Amino acid sequence: MNKQITSKEKNDLIREHFYYEVFMLINLRNYLIDYFSGRNSLFTIHQNVLINSILLHSRNLLEFFYYPIDKNNNYARARDFMIDWEKKIPNKTKAIIELEKRTSNECTHLTYNRLVGLEHKKWDLISMTNDLIKLIKLFLDNLPQTYFDEKLISLHNNLKAIDTKNGK
Repeated sequence: MNKQITSKEKNDLIREHFYYEVFMLINLRNYLIDYFSGRNSLFTIHQNVLINSILLHSRNLLEFFYYPIDKNNNYARARDFMIDWEKKIPNKTKAIIELEKRTSNECTHLTYNRLVGLEHKKWDLISMTNDLIKLIKLFLDNLPQTYFDEKLISLHNNLKAIDTKNGK
């Protein structure tokens, strides 16, 4: 039997866990932009941790936005928060598809499809996260106001300021 999700559970999820995923994605992305621009330096281990962390939060958000509703209502989905999400969500972009595929093959699963050699392992994380940020903005623009608290309002406003065309 499917568990019924309560309004309190939805509020708790959006205000704490969804907020955390987006907050981490944005801040890690900004740190990576600073790294690519030469404003900070990283050891290889730190760079890998940063990339893996971005990929983990990105994958969680991709599942939230695109995966079907969980029959046991254990995994949160955007569809839990608005009835017409399927009409609003755009098709996966090329960058989103690559993010999903490479994260699955190279980060979250130990596969034979992992790329070999540093020259093949470059990630276009800015483009990938830009498309994800557009999706987050779309979701928050359509999320019923009853879910917003001060943190989510601030996050939503900060997302509006991000330039997804120029990666800043």
